[in-house]
Amino acid sequence: MPTDVVIKVLEAARHREGEDYEAAFKAQKDAVKLLMTEFKNYRVEKGEFSATQWMLPIMETMHRDLRKLAFLTYDAEEERAEGGDGDEGSEKWLKEALIEMNQALQECTRGDMYPYGAGALMFLNEMYNISIKASNFFGFVDSGERKLRHSFGEDQPFDTHLHKTFKMAHIIEYYFNSGRRSLFQAKYKEASKTLSEAFKWCYMDSVSNKRQILLYLIPVKMRVGSRPSVALLRKYGMEQFIGIADAIGNGNVQLLESELLRGQADFVRWGLFMVLKKLRIIAFRNLFRKVYLIIHKAEGTEAKSTVVEIKAFKVALDFQVQETSIDEVECMVANLISQGYIKGYISHKLGKVVFSKKGPFPPLATVGN
Repeated sequence: MPTDVVIKVLEAARHREGEDYEAAFKAQKDAVKLLMTEFKNYRVEKGEFSATQWMLPIMETMHRDLRKLAFLTYDAEEERAEGGDGDEGSEKWLKEALIEMNQALQECTRGDMYPYGAGALMFLNEMYNISIKASNFFGFVDSGERKLRHSFGEDQPFDTHLHKTFKMAHIIEYYFNSGRRSLFQAKYKEASKTLSEAFKWCYMDSVSNKRQILLYLIPVKMRVGSRPSVALLRKYGMEQFIGIADAIGNGNVQLLESELLRGQADFVRWGLFMVLKKLRIIAFRNLFRKVYLIIHKAEGTEAKSTVVEIKAFKVALDFQVQETSIDEVECMVANLISQGYIKGYISHKLGKVVFSKKGPFPPLATVGN
């Protein structure tokens, strides 16, 4: 290890110990740049990639520490900004770290860079972590992922290359990060697929990692109509979701609101509060479906009518939440129709909803993205 790199790493550690995260980040960034310069020079001098293979674990560790310091610096500035003492440039630390990750990824995906390609997914994962933290900079991630996919060619599916080339821990983290991004972008089917892959490949004894994946997988599964079992939630210490799953499945809007309020502190800390709030529409859909089924059962199982008065839905809503107007209920139904949760149309003049005779309430797994 070059002496100047070691000096900068020790300087970063000293500043971090003193909670001077900005100085620690700058020193760590300098260390990363010096290491990458040394790596490139050594590679050119020796002309052999195997001679510098020992640098890959060091590159991974130093870049990971850079990301952690960027997070600490960002959080510290955000806290100061909330107190009126900070500025609005806290994201610059994340972006600077992201640029370093991107440069390392570029090195690892060069056509002649074997065996460094094995480190590429780790750098892509760190880019995901930074972009999700900032809710920004996904252009860097997309560019990096395209570069990685292109480096493999198209002879086999990307997932096959993943399992042939990278460490399982990096593969699981990639699926997890990709799923989280899809969830926050409301791409629920894609999120369900990738988060399920992360959970499937996660080591059986890694209870904390499985729980972390489930924090995001469970809201996705509820969105596509799958309800987690109470046993599963209790096994992983996620009792906060028991009432929410029950409320959504039964169309109990009142219970959903109270459960969201009761677990708000945890949901906000996990970054899931707004994701769970979006599940209210599923609760409304399930409530209105119950009303539809009750009315048709009362009319007889062979009833041919697909018309339900809007005031029937109003009665159900008034029973659960604060009193709503006919216009508000009509807007809710219109929203459900526009998003594909209900098949039919509203007759405003007659104050009725005319449902499709075939599949008036499509399965949730078939609705949306």
